[in-house]
Amino acid sequence: MEQEYLIPLDKVKQITGAGTDAEAAAQINAVQEMIEAYLAVTLIKTDYTDEKITFPYGWQSVLRPRFAPINSVAQINFLKADGEYAPYQGHYAVGKISVELLCGQHPGHIAAAQISYNAGLYDNFSQAPALLSQAAEKLLAWNANPDALNGFASEHLGDYSYTKGAMVRGVPEVIAGMLDGVKI
Repeated sequence: MEQEYLIPLDKVKQITGAGTDAEAAAQINAVQEMIEAYLAVTLIKTDYTDEKITFPYGWQSVLRPRFAPINSVAQINFLKADGEYAPYQGHYAVGKISVELLCGQHPGHIAAAQISYNAGLYDNFSQAPALLSQAAEKLLAWNANPDALNGFASEHLGDYSYTKGAMVRGVPEVIAGMLDGVKI
């Protein structure tokens, strides 16, 4: 059975108090996006079509699409002087986060490209490590009640001091530690 979310909606409702499936789906989607942003990956394999990439220096040979890890590339097009896109006819190498143009027809001085590709780690959430689900549960609980997780940091400067929740790239420190342990 294909798993649509990191955590089943019934469990999301228990953790957050959401009343409907739509509310629970919105909350778990937000948490999944937070996890993807923290890990800098796309969790579920997805096809992206005609993503535009601009080049500030023109003679680039490396394309870096927005989503990663890149699994495959369907097509690369370059913007021609007449304003139309033309397919790239040369060879390229696909890396986890970029596509490098190799020998063959180099498009020369270019301003923009379009790339159609597939990116993501898993076919569905049932393939994701259990640690991701645990981190998602903690993040849901934290979103519902930010004071639920301990982890405060105090700073002092002369007579001035304050205490704030310890965060790492937008995620509570405790959850960041869990996500750092996920093997991707």
